[in-house]
Formats: sequence, C-alpha cells, structure tokens
Amino acid sequence: MIVIDRISDAHLAELPLFENLTIEQLAQARSVLHRTVFPPGHALLCEKQVGDRVYFVLHGVVRLCIQRGARDVIVGMRGPGDLLGEISVIDGGPRLASFITHTYCTCLAVSHEDFHNVLWEIRPFAINLAKLMAQRVRLFTDQLEAMATLSVPGRLARQLYILAEEYGTPVDIEGSFAAIEIPFRLTQADLSHMIGATRVQVNQIICQWKKRNIIDLRNNRVVILDDLALQALIAGTV
Repeated sequence: MIVIDRISDAHLAELPLFENLTIEQLAQARSVLHRTVFPPGHALLCEKQVGDRVYFVLHGVVRLCIQRGARDVIVGMRGPGDLLGEISVIDGGPRLASFITHTYCTCLAVSHEDFHNVLWEIRPFAINLAKLMAQRVRLFTDQLEAMATLSVPGRLARQLYILAEEYGTPVDIEGSFAAIEIPFRLTQADLSHMIGATRVQVNQIICQWKKRNIIDLRNNRVVILDDLALQALIAGTV
C-alpha cells in the first residue's frame, strides 16, 4: 500500500459524486480525502465488519465478494468513479460484502466521521450520492430481471457485454473490426458465480463461442470479437 499526494480540485470535480460543487466545497471535500495505491489482492473492506471508512475508486478494478465457506465468490465488479463501503457507514450495520482489489487500484479514502460531515454540510454531494444509490437500485433490478428471464448463455453474454462496456479497451485483431478486450483476468469460476451458473456450463458456452468467433481468450483475458452476436444472445434472437 502506497500513500501518495492528495488529489487536485480539478480532478476531484471530474468524479460524478463531486459534480456541481463550488470551489470552496471542493476544497472542503479534498481536505479529508487521502489518495492511496493498492496492489492486486488487497482487501479494502471486509464482509460483516462495521464500516469505518469509504473509498472512491480513481483507477483500477475492485471485485465485490461474499464469503461462502473457505472461498470468496465474486458477485460484481467496481471501477473508476465508484463508491465503496458507503452503506455500512450510512446505516451503521455490518458490511454486506468484501471489496478486494482485482488490479492495481488508486483510491481516495475518507473516514466515517469525515464522510458524514461532507454528506451533511455539502448539499450537492448528498444529491449526487442519492443519484448514485438510485442507479445502483436500477442496476440491481436489471440484474434480477436478467437472472429471472435470460438463459445461461444470455446471462453470460450480458455480463461480458457489461464488462466490455465498462472497462473494455480496443485491440487490433485480424478478422475483427471492433475487438474489445476486458483488460483483467477472469476465471470461468468467476464468471459462473457472477451469472448464477456452474463452471462447466460457462466452459461449454465459451468453447462454443470461440468456435463461432464471438469471443477469444488471450493471456487469460476475454476478447469480444463480435459484440452484435452478444447483443443478439441477450435479446434472445439467436
């Protein structure tokens, strides 16, 4: 873990939670934020513990996990602009999940007390937080709908499409005009947990899609070769 110098007001203002703050409000918020770099595999926040801090993700990807027996099950991913650990800090209850860095991550940390002060004293921040929470509810509702209505291939296509939209980077691959790489490693077990399927099911689907040139695996990373095919699978038209 490396603590580095604090973030500038200009950079802070680019984050959705700090939109529409005045210069004075940005300075107030910045004064309580501490920027830190974490290596992959670092537990930022642990399930069932009472929250004592909140993190804002600047760079990198964090996996959202719940513990089942001796293993962590990935149920979601968080990336730049996301807020981690706010529910426990707001309601005082135990954390619902653990947040573990999936890649190198740069985060802004703020203590429980300072987060509450910013929330109560800076009205635009509170409004932005309410919008973020509403977006989370919408995403959760969409996920429930997908689990209830989509087939396993449809759910996998949807998950890969979302990850590519959120984190994907264009790559140059012969035969594909718009290949997108998900720039971090995901195992078949990870994907199966995220969509409520078995690893065997995910393995079979991935093998089929590779033969059809819908996706490819390179250096343990998923590359989307045909996003239109994924969209058709999500829509149930193939």
